[in-house]
Amino acid sequence: MLLRLDDVRRHFGGVHAVDGVSLDVEQGSIQGLIGPNGAGKTTLVNVITGYTRFQSGQAWLESDELSGLPAHRIAGLGIARTFQNIRLFKDLTALENVLIGMHVRRRDDTLAQLGTLPVFRGDEQERIKDAYALLESVGLPSSVGPRHAATLPYGDQRRLEIARALALRPRLLILDEPAAGMNPSEKQGMRELIERLNADGLTILLIDHDMRLVMGVCRRVAVLNFGKKIADGTPKEVSTDPTVIKAYLGTGGEREVRSAPGATGVDEEREVEQAAGSSPAAREPEKAILDVEDLTVSYGAIVAGRGVSFRVAAGEIVALIGANGAGKSHPARVRNGNLRRPRSGEREGVGDRQARPRAGAGRPGDPRPAVGDGEPRAGDMGAARRSDHAQADRGRAQAFSHPGRAARPERRVAVGRRAADARDRARPPRAAPAVAAR
Repeated sequence: MLLRLDDVRRHFGGVHAVDGVSLDVEQGSIQGLIGPNGAGKTTLVNVITGYTRFQSGQAWLESDELSGLPAHRIAGLGIARTFQNIRLFKDLTALENVLIGMHVRRRDDTLAQLGTLPVFRGDEQERIKDAYALLESVGLPSSVGPRHAATLPYGDQRRLEIARALALRPRLLILDEPAAGMNPSEKQGMRELIERLNADGLTILLIDHDMRLVMGVCRRVAVLNFGKKIADGTPKEVSTDPTVIKAYLGTGGEREVRSAPGATGVDEEREVEQAAGSSPAAREPEKAILDVEDLTVSYGAIVAGRGVSFRVAAGEIVALIGANGAGKSHPARVRNGNLRRPRSGEREGVGDRQARPRAGAGRPGDPRPAVGDGEPRAGDMGAARRSDHAQADRGRAQAFSHPGRAARPERRVAVGRRAADARDRARPPRAAPAVAAR
């Protein structure tokens, strides 16, 4: 075994974030670690890598005990990691980020680092050559090297973080949600990268909410829930475990489905269509205060929501659930006016007058434009022309940056910093009135 955990615990007050977890990771394997949000996955990784202290229990990397060691010592022993939220040095170039990951390979010799002798310059050139090779190994061309990390696309930043971790030449690589926020093609590329790194002999501990990714690449999968390990086995064993299904779907879920959400090998789009066709029709209210009909939202070629329809009556509590990336937030974003142009569909809610627009309208009193074809129509309250988008957004940002005017949407907002500053000097801001929750 490469990594062994024995009864590891980490509590925060009364919260048992990691509660007696024991886990073995075999040399040369891809071990999956999954669980619902808040299950303790990232906290466990933080404990293993020294970012959070052990409360009790022990951990070993082969014969090296990890318990009580600081993060830099654990990194030096050969454990590298990426983070759930990208943590790159955004003001440094991609090449410099990778070079920083080589810190444990540099000689701790100040004179050598300051020296200009050819032997010292040769070591630096060798590291630069290795850094470019690491960038190419994760799918980033050499042209990315001189670019600042902040200018890279999201998917490339994820890959750069992996390249920096690989610069440690680790024995164990821990990937914390490497595919989070990626589209299907990017996820496929990430899967191929993980498989390629493992084929080269690297042991990987993978944490991700994308069940297809985890079940597709991992030989064994462990499941956490409320800080405890509730299952450990092959992907097939784990995905059909009633305890795992219950953890994801709640009590009774284990009687309704045969595997954990997203764990099947069925094509995603066909699986969604089959589920929609086999589900019994929901009883919709006759009179609704919110009516969403056949809503489709897309970002370029990425379809974030497809044919969504539902109604909400006054006094109802309606839950909208689904896996990460299922598109749950988009109906709310359309309703609030935060998404300007859904591809198709209609929605009608409180404050919408006359016939509902073809694809929605802005909020009452809000200078945000209609989210349909860009031109205002009768009954679209707060509609504006598409050319007014930037002006309205800048004005709204300034209005909400001053609490004294945030509750007065009926005022025309002066656009431009000079106008706002002049108005502030002429009249001090008033305290914002309390807004009652509806």
